[in-house]
Amino acid sequence: MDASPPGLAVVPFTGKKPDGYTGVVPSSWDGEMTTTAEIKELLHHTTLPPGLVIQLLDAAPPLWVASSSACTLAGDLALFHPELHEKEVRARAAAFTDGEAWRLTVLAHDRAGLLADTAAVLASSGMSVVSAGAGTWSNLNVALHTLTVRGPLPSLTDWKQFGSRLRTIEFAERPSVSFTPSGDVTVDVSSEDAERWLLHVRAPDQIGLLWSICCGLAESGVGIQAAAIGGADGMADDLFVLDDEPDVDALRDRLCRPRIRTTS
Repeated sequence: MDASPPGLAVVPFTGKKPDGYTGVVPSSWDGEMTTTAEIKELLHHTTLPPGLVIQLLDAAPPLWVASSSACTLAGDLALFHPELHEKEVRARAAAFTDGEAWRLTVLAHDRAGLLADTAAVLASSGMSVVSAGAGTWSNLNVALHTLTVRGPLPSLTDWKQFGSRLRTIEFAERPSVSFTPSGDVTVDVSSEDAERWLLHVRAPDQIGLLWSICCGLAESGVGIQAAAIGGADGMADDLFVLDDEPDVDALRDRLCRPRIRTTS
């Protein structure tokens, strides 16, 4: 839309609203895995340069590829062209047809705390993230985040403010996020090598949870290479591929409701 702020477009989205468990490859999921070949075929009919398509798909994180349909992911990759300017943040808002949720896609140069900052803008505005996916293209130094947010698409006036906050948050004071853990959490970490670590967090779903996880990782110097955020029945079930081993105890303490000590 012409009235949208620069770098932030508001467009209709005709996809099906996600329901039930929205994590990556859930046990109840009976669809077929998205393949890079399917995405490549769809991008063949766009204006993306063939060389860029190869770069994007060769370096696409598997967790990101598994996070949504080929059509949706191809639409996200279209944001990579033209090339990002220095300090540019490119974003798109997509309203689901039922009006009960909307999808935010953010493309920016990769940096520490990028996903935490995006989550902070949403949480500080009282917006609840239903599901999310993230991928980092280190060959291009670019990161892509997609978040499904509960509720109607914000008004154009609100979008102008929202877009401005997304573009300037790296250089401005971080928004204040109110987050008080509401229950117990499970934090598991595994690794196949010294360069990639898989973090799995299960916790009561609440506004600010994604921000708290990502902020804790950023503060400890751990980078997020890919993520698949989801859950069901009031519980978040989130997966992160990290570039270093996280401090599990510190993260658990950050996310878990404080215990009430009793004395006899």
